[in-house]
Amino acid sequence: MCGVRGLARVNPDATAAREAFTGGMLKVIGIAALVIIAVAVLGWVAKAVLWIALIAALVVIGGAAYKVIANKRKRDAIR
Repeated sequence: MCGVRGLARVNPDATAAREAFTGGMLKVIGIAALVIIAVAVLGWVAKAVLWIALIAALVVIGGAAYKVIANKRKRDAIR
């Protein structure tokens, strides 16, 4: 007993089409995976850059506030 596949004739065109379809699908899946990974990495980088910008803004504002307060104390000490 050969089974159902053993009795069926193999169509070379169908085999070639199946192999081409599989190769094409693997390319599409690979490209989709790369796009998803790229979006995830870019999102992570954007989030990190935003946090760094927020911290830098707080440092600049804090430094400016410190200078204003220090200058006010100097002016009050001179008077």
